[in-house]
Amino acid sequence: MSNDKQADGPDSAGSTGETQPRSPELPSYDPPSLPTAPIGPTPSATADPNPVAAQDGTLNAPPPREAPFPAPLPRRQVPLAEMPPPAVNTETIVLIDEPESRSGSKRVFWALGGVALLALVLFLADWTIRNIETMQLLTQIEKSEAAMVAFQNGTAALELPDTSPNGEPDADLAEDFAAEVEALAKTSAAAVAAAGNDVAEVSFLPWHGSLVDAQAVYLTHNQAWVAYLTAGSKQATVLFEPNSALQTDIGTTWEASEIAVRAAVPTPAFPGIADRMDAIFAEEGDSGSSGLQASAR
Repeated sequence: MSNDKQADGPDSAGSTGETQPRSPELPSYDPPSLPTAPIGPTPSATADPNPVAAQDGTLNAPPPREAPFPAPLPRRQVPLAEMPPPAVNTETIVLIDEPESRSGSKRVFWALGGVALLALVLFLADWTIRNIETMQLLTQIEKSEAAMVAFQNGTAALELPDTSPNGEPDADLAEDFAAEVEALAKTSAAAVAAAGNDVAEVSFLPWHGSLVDAQAVYLTHNQAWVAYLTAGSKQATVLFEPNSALQTDIGTTWEASEIAVRAAVPTPAFPGIADRMDAIFAEEGDSGSSGLQASAR
């Protein structure tokens, strides 16, 4: 009993006094060696069906059979210098993106529509301005013609009475009549010249050339009247010469003015413009076509 405790003493040294169980030791086992076969091709169907085992435990395998397929031939290496250059495709490949194409067409459509709308607005604006300029020119022409008519009506109201027994006008009355006519001519010349200045002050857009030409042509008619009245203010008899150069100049410039002014009227014209034109250039009772047609008596 004491021997067992002494025998266990070294194993239990340093322990807490408890006996630790020991794992059982298993007997060693060596597996039997198996015969190994050499690594090689699988025996063909014509191999010996009854191979004989050699003394070392290996089998007498038949000699390896040749491969059923021939070995691949070596690939010919082509020098780089002999290789043709790769073909270059010069065709242009256009990739069409249908949604982008549609959006581009819409942008072009709206751009063309905007240009057309802008052109229409500019045309209407220019047409409106041209009509306004025409009316302004007609207004000043009407004032000039009114000054000429005032002179004609004033001289028509002056009559030289017959007081002499033989029907001849009295020399003193004739002199008084001439003085009245000359004074009226002087006043009318100033009025016609002022109306001509108003005609000249009408402005036009630079590209409204027909209106500019009409203005210039009528101003020549106005100046012809000023020259006629200025001459009559100095000598009344000049006003009553039916075929004088002054009256001829008035007639030719009047005809040219009618042609130029009618050609400058825009088409279509504002309502009322045509009626005003006809009233100015009336065929009967022309105010500015000539000077005085009556003669002193």
